[in-house]
Amino acid sequence: MITFLVIVVALVSVFALLRKLNPALLVVTSKKIPTVRALPRVEGDRLCLSLVLEHSTGPQFVTSLQVDRAEAETVGLGPPDGFVAEPMPQDGRSDPNWIADWNSKNIRFVGRLELLPGAEVTLSLPVTAAPSIAFLVKGRFVNGRRFGGTIGFFNAQVQPVSIGA
Repeated sequence: MITFLVIVVALVSVFALLRKLNPALLVVTSKKIPTVRALPRVEGDRLCLSLVLEHSTGPQFVTSLQVDRAEAETVGLGPPDGFVAEPMPQDGRSDPNWIADWNSKNIRFVGRLELLPGAEVTLSLPVTAAPSIAFLVKGRFVNGRRFGGTIGFFNAQVQPVSIGA
């Protein structure tokens, strides 16, 4: 019992010291975390994603998009300007077979697009065919800090487009 109390006191002391050294470590549960609202639309030969950063006081950066490979190939989806198609890298910590399987089933576009709070930004991806099936574009965004950074995710559900409607 005494050992348990010593450990608890030590952890509380360490947390208090860290909080004094870096107030950003204090997590307030009532504060809303940054989110990205993503609204897709097809305009000619482009899939446009209107992105709006919400609940943030500073910029965030979209760093990657991913789409099911079969669905991306069906519409001839290409990377938006400033992004490149890049497989998920082997990091030495994850199962290489899982990463190879993920890369065979998904396409990933990597780049950096700045989002400012409340400002709408349009991300435009080239397509060679109008979507005939619904598919999901998944995105990842970060706040850009090396330490104490945040990572967030967003989804954009693309609906089929009927030709001649």
